[in-house]
Amino acid sequence: LPCLPEEDDENFVQFLGVTTAINFCFWDPWTKERYRFVDKTGKEWQGAMAMSMAMKEAWEEDPSLFSQEGLARLSEKRLRMILEHTSPIPLLKERLGILRYLGSESLHRHLQGSFWNLFIRYDFRAFTSGERVGVVNMLDRSGLFRDVSFHEPSWTYLPFHKKAQLFVMVYHGRALDSKGRLPLIKDIDDIGVAADYVLPKILRYFGVLVYASVLAQRVDNWKIVEKDSLEEQEIRAQTWQAMILLRDRLSELRGENVSMLALDNLLWRRGRELNSPHHLTPTTNY
Repeated sequence: LPCLPEEDDENFVQFLGVTTAINFCFWDPWTKERYRFVDKTGKEWQGAMAMSMAMKEAWEEDPSLFSQEGLARLSEKRLRMILEHTSPIPLLKERLGILRYLGSESLHRHLQGSFWNLFIRYDFRAFTSGERVGVVNMLDRSGLFRDVSFHEPSWTYLPFHKKAQLFVMVYHGRALDSKGRLPLIKDIDDIGVAADYVLPKILRYFGVLVYASVLAQRVDNWKIVEKDSLEEQEIRAQTWQAMILLRDRLSELRGENVSMLALDNLLWRRGRELNSPHHLTPTTNY
């Protein structure tokens, strides 16, 4: 993607980690406007790629912005200048708080100085196995990428971990094309679903997900679906279940393992092209 640094090195990994931390909520739940950014060549970007391109241009001008010190002293005024060159972005103050937390000493200890060192320390594994802690689990523990919702009917916690898994997925995708410069994730076949608002939109479009009439009316009329509500939990949980069933069925039909990485990428790209409503939830999780 042109909105990511070109070099396969530690700087790419740091950029990816920082931007993934603020990769959420690009449709304003109140104004119903989609976030946009026009880059220095005049090309317009939308959604997550717009945010990434805005951050890339700022990073190219001042790489120290993504250092621990740079993030710790980041001001709201500067972040607004970086991201809101073209249009307002939802939850700007929440994004600022996350970036400042990235620069804090407490998180610095978790990351061992950088996102690259996080991969090294946890042996390029996504998940905990035995005594080996994985990157996704570590990001959850740190609180930065925590995405867990208490599901009252089943009296259990639903561990979605969208941003943590997305971080690993995008890294692995780049590693596959790096000609060995970036090590692969050793347990990538165990990666789950990056349950956001794009995947359920396209799954519903194809009839894989069917919403109850009350929920369908809320989504179709762009009404807010509250974070941690039963409706939001079920949209995300059933998206997860549907993606697993699709992956397993496709693997059976093709006679080979279809990765969740490839399936997610395909449906996410197709979903972005659809001009149809999706659920609107003010959240920093996705």
